[in-house]
Amino acid sequence: MNGKWKKLAAEIPTIQPNGKEEKLFALFLEVATKYSPSTTVRVVGGWTRDKLLGRDPHDVDIMVDDISGAVFAKMITNHLGLKGPNVIKENPEKSKLIETAKVFLPEPWNQEVDVARCRKETYTKDSRIPSTSPATAEQDAARRDLTINTLFYNIHTRAIEDFTGLGLQDIRDQVIRAPGDPFVRFMEDPLRIFRAARFASRFGWEIEESTAAAMAEPEVKKALLTKTSPDRIGDELVTMLKEPHPDVGLEALQKNNYIHDLLVRVTKGTEYEGKMGEWNMSQNNVHHDLSL
Repeated sequence: MNGKWKKLAAEIPTIQPNGKEEKLFALFLEVATKYSPSTTVRVVGGWTRDKLLGRDPHDVDIMVDDISGAVFAKMITNHLGLKGPNVIKENPEKSKLIETAKVFLPEPWNQEVDVARCRKETYTKDSRIPSTSPATAEQDAARRDLTINTLFYNIHTRAIEDFTGLGLQDIRDQVIRAPGDPFVRFMEDPLRIFRAARFASRFGWEIEESTAAAMAEPEVKKALLTKTSPDRIGDELVTMLKEPHPDVGLEALQKNNYIHDLLVRVTKGTEYEGKMGEWNMSQNNVHHDLSL
């Protein structure tokens, strides 16, 4: 645990936005106050998590609760006399689950901002692509992949909102946990298994016990085969291998043969089908039992 979090363990942490971020948040408050005073604007995504970890986030994603992201983004561009925004429509077939709007703010902000509305998700048995509907901030936090990604920064109150009650604690304890019931989260979208491994690789943190147990459930492994394409898993694996501690994520996946099962899956129908040995990342084998 780093020194900052030792100090904050007994108190409620705060975030101090930098000068550029202060200007951005002042603009969002000005627009909300003038055009939609009932709207609460929150910073979401990894911004809050990374600020707490002393990192410098590059992306600023904001979430509004009672209007669409496109409407709020249009309020921003109208307020500044800009063209746009660029609205990206919902497209479940392309895994685009909700309408979002992108706004590029010129100087003094010089920042691209994504705007979306709070949402909840409903899954079917056979697909990891959910139907979505407007929701509260609490419901939006509950549907996210990991507790460390559920922390919001409310720009009106300047407070960190931890609706799961575990996000801050898991950062302090340096663990990766799925919110709510991990088994349910992974059955909804088995790709979250690989996202857990990816974030474990990013920070070098352990996967929390109940989350690791859910990863080992046979039903979850079966759902991965029926709900998730090898291409999407491959994208997560490639990203994971570029993280600072890829061995942590690989070890978590190896415990349940996920890498081996994926190799078997992608070689099916090829000349290599049935020829794959058990995948093992250990260097402790007879070929390394040598000394110079």
